[in-house]
Amino acid sequence: MFLRATDSGVERRLFRSGFTRTGQDGAFVLTGLPPGRYLVAASFDVQSADDIDWSDSSVMKVDLEEGKQATVALGR
Repeated sequence: MFLRATDSGVERRLFRSGFTRTGQDGAFVLTGLPPGRYLVAASFDVQSADDIDWSDSSVMKVDLEEGKQATVALGR
């Protein structure tokens, strides 16, 4: 699963530290994200976010509001 902030201020703060792992059900949980706009993609074919075609129609757009949660179903 790959996550990319589209707001430059958010992107600078995003990858200081932290990681996530999938559970047995294949779900990912990311906590502590600052509010902002994000692109989310999942792929078995790429190893790096640099290899993602962020303009592809399968990339999900997520607006995360302060104090809120967002749920995204990828690949459905």
